Amino acid sequence: MTAPRPLDLGTKDARLLVEASAERSDDAARDLALLWRLVPFLKPHRKLFVTSLVLMPLAAVAGLFQPWLLKQAVDAILADDAATLRSVLLGFAGVLAFEFVTRFAQTYTLQLTGQRATADLRATLFAHVQRLRIAYFDRTPVGRIVTRLTNDVDGISELFASGAVTAITDLVTLVGIVAFMLAIDWQLSLVAFAALPPLAFVVNVFRRWARAAFREIRLRVAQLNSQLSEQIQGLPVTQAFGREADCAAEYARINEAYRQANYRSIRYDALLYSVVQSVSVACVALVLWFAAVRAGWAEADGSGVIYVGTVVAFYDYIQRFFEPVRDLATKYTLIQSALASAERIFSLLDTEEPDAPAVMDRSAAPPPAAPAPAAPAPAAPAPHSNGVTATPSTATPSTATPSTATPAMRTSAAHDPEVALRFEDVTFAYREGHPVLHEVSFEVRRGETVALVGATGSGKSTLTSLLLRLHEPQLGRVTVEGRDVRQIPAHELRRRFAVVPQDVFLFSGTLRENLALGEASPDDAQVLGVLERVGARALVEARGGLDGRVEERGQNFSAGERQLLAFARALLRDADVLLLDEATASVDSETERALQRAADAALEGRTALVIAHRLSTIERADRIVVLHHGRVVEQGTHDELVAAGGRYARLQRLGARGAAH
Repeated sequence: MTAPRPLDLGTKDARLLVEASAERSDDAARDLALLWRLVPFLKPHRKLFVTSLVLMPLAAVAGLFQPWLLKQAVDAILADDAATLRSVLLGFAGVLAFEFVTRFAQTYTLQLTGQRATADLRATLFAHVQRLRIAYFDRTPVGRIVTRLTNDVDGISELFASGAVTAITDLVTLVGIVAFMLAIDWQLSLVAFAALPPLAFVVNVFRRWARAAFREIRLRVAQLNSQLSEQIQGLPVTQAFGREADCAAEYARINEAYRQANYRSIRYDALLYSVVQSVSVACVALVLWFAAVRAGWAEADGSGVIYVGTVVAFYDYIQRFFEPVRDLATKYTLIQSALASAERIFSLLDTEEPDAPAVMDRSAAPPPAAPAPAAPAPAAPAPHSNGVTATPSTATPSTATPSTATPAMRTSAAHDPEVALRFEDVTFAYREGHPVLHEVSFEVRRGETVALVGATGSGKSTLTSLLLRLHEPQLGRVTVEGRDVRQIPAHELRRRFAVVPQDVFLFSGTLRENLALGEASPDDAQVLGVLERVGARALVEARGGLDGRVEERGQNFSAGERQLLAFARALLRDADVLLLDEATASVDSETERALQRAADAALEGRTALVIAHRLSTIERADRIVVLHHGRVVEQGTHDELVAAGGRYARLQRLGARGAAH
């Protein structure tokens, strides 16, 4: 026997193993702890589970009496005692019937308990995943999460489906057999038990190797799922660049590693079973030899006849003794697989990254800075030409910076009821040491439409994520109606926003379900009215009406059609604030005009934060905030910023030049 060979790791393999290293337990020291953590999922079904546990020893005891009754029958035959033989046979039939009933009931209740418990575990795991922050999914492969929700839960289900939990019955059987054998002949029993210490040593060695093999199997499954998910989603790109052969070769490499991991597991399982079987045969031979010597069969004087029943019973008990040992060896591999799955599942459940808890830890919020003792009062706000009040920072848009734009933002002064959204010295990084926002400060007043403008990667979409609390700033704070978003329950916070994202996602189902997300019983008349306003009613009617089917990810709709539906979905929500993230980037000019007309009506009396590159969208905004490398460099109206000749003016000239070409 040789220990498992070290893994031949590629870059991705090494990364996955490093990620999985934190999930590895101290083997036996935590095995019971992992099993104990399954108890809460069994509690709702404890009546069934307790019934199964009670039936386990009863079925085991029924089986233990059979070799003893066989001994009595052999003794009765040798003594020519017909009455005793009849009684023994009736008792044997009764024991068989009792064993059949108890084993059937025990197996049925255990399987039912297992299926219900694993269904609860799967639901709990899915609910937990839904509560995790978006940042967790930014750094975790999708395939790894899918594996935990599918393969790993199935691995725990195998504890019940394969009868691995009945290892309790096997242990009870072993203890009972030892007791019966000692009661019949303690000397023969000691001979039979002599093979157990080396067997226990071998089993312990295989236990460690099997655990490592099953860990690798689970790891390879996650890697396969992750690779498969990525390749299917990127299939159009793969075909466009002719990389089918390269992708197939990479998948084949991962598949080969998975196959090798399974080979190791099968090899350990087969070797362990063979060792147990060999020890069983050797033990029987040793007991028969010792019994023959003791009975005087070597001299052939016939004195061993009275010993026949005992030997027959011992032979049966030895076979029954190693049968649960063999079963335990087989079930042990399943238990190891389940424990490897449990490690991964509970590692995910232990991930403490809740998505926007109801109330933040106030100590986590940065304390408000004290106002400057002798700071001059800010100048009175001047109205824009469009009637929307500007912040003091917009007086000189070309030079306005976060540090001088709104000094009042750094204080905890009374909230201005006219301010709907506010960013106060916000700094944020997806990865530590690589901030994408630097001390960003600006506000959006009630009824105001503010456009965020900047090059790709300047942090525009990140600002909307912070508003929805999909991420949290490392420094500074974000407020809605004067309240820190960390103090607002997630559901309450997000109900205030209607979002049209850049990449529209449609769920499998009907158009009605996709348009009225979160509404159990949407008003069809209202839905149709909204569709009319955005110019999408004809599209919906052509696809079968509100009951028309939407395929996976909305792939039976074009990008522009999905954008129209997303805009209708946002208007139907009727929220106080609209977040439009490149909302017209994927539609043609005619559709954009229809969307713009609908948006004008929808924005009346509402606040809007718009991310857009199209000049037509930007020019209609009440105010424009210009971002560059994660900093606010300018604020003002379109005319003010063009006149200032700063970064916005350069972006505007580039956009006009691109449109001309």
